[in-house]
Amino acid sequence: MSHHRPRTPLRALSLVLVAAAVGGGAATASAQVLGDFRPSKLTSPFGAVREVVYETGLIDLPPGFLAHSPSGSERMFSFPEPVWIVEYGTAMYDAAGREPEENFLCHTFLGDRPFTQDHEPMMVAIYSDSFTRRVRLPEGFALHVPQGQPMHWLPLFNNRSRDSVRVGMRMTVSLIRDADLDRPLTRLYSTLHSTHMPHLFFVPPSRHSQEAILRFGFNGRIHFMGTHVHPHAVSVGLRNLARNETVWTGRSRSGPSTIAGFDVYSSAAGYPVRAEESYRVTSVYDNPTDKEIDAMAGLFVLYSLDPQE
Repeated sequence: MSHHRPRTPLRALSLVLVAAAVGGGAATASAQVLGDFRPSKLTSPFGAVREVVYETGLIDLPPGFLAHSPSGSERMFSFPEPVWIVEYGTAMYDAAGREPEENFLCHTFLGDRPFTQDHEPMMVAIYSDSFTRRVRLPEGFALHVPQGQPMHWLPLFNNRSRDSVRVGMRMTVSLIRDADLDRPLTRLYSTLHSTHMPHLFFVPPSRHSQEAILRFGFNGRIHFMGTHVHPHAVSVGLRNLARNETVWTGRSRSGPSTIAGFDVYSSAAGYPVRAEESYRVTSVYDNPTDKEIDAMAGLFVLYSLDPQE
């Protein structure tokens, strides 16, 4: 999809690549049917949980690329029957089948439409990134995917090193077949908001914060929130300006030398949202270097609609 030019600065390459990766170009081939439902270790009182697994195979990542979706890695999938997605996760592997020591995963998107930079409401979509590898929805809630609905899968990679690498990605979707439901699940929808447009930006040395004002445009409840961030992110938070209250702040969990993970919000009761309310999403990075570093600050929200909606 992109061509590496080693003498071009990393920043310039990155901005070009992220625009290409998320601005369009969805897979045009017919959707691959994911019908190999395997037993899952997950259990649910709402029905038997199955899983489907897809692997990219090994992909060559050139050096110095950010938010890079290599040619042929973006795919379309569908299911042979109606399903309810309850969990989604991704993992990286190298030529030996092991998890690489370096961080090559930027983020992924699985949804009922191609991923764009716009803040689209009412998606049937879910995500993962380097610091939130697995998303488990609250018990009793799920994303409903009709039979034959094309689901676009966009895997994005980072390679901040000076060398080419060969890695692959494994996607696991845990679901309950509509035919296996023991009792009804509550349908969730998704939206994604960022503190910066385009989503990829660069943070100067020291502490840096950005914010954006938004309206969700629905009456309902937020049941899950997660973030997409890059190394040295500190927090991403959401504040309800109409009520002058903090809804949630996700913070980084430190590892030996960098972020080990990021908080998520998960609640069956949920946070009530009104269409006319305004919100502020804020991201904080702490850059310990003397140079600019790459960053993203996305807030992924999954919500239910009020019955009258």
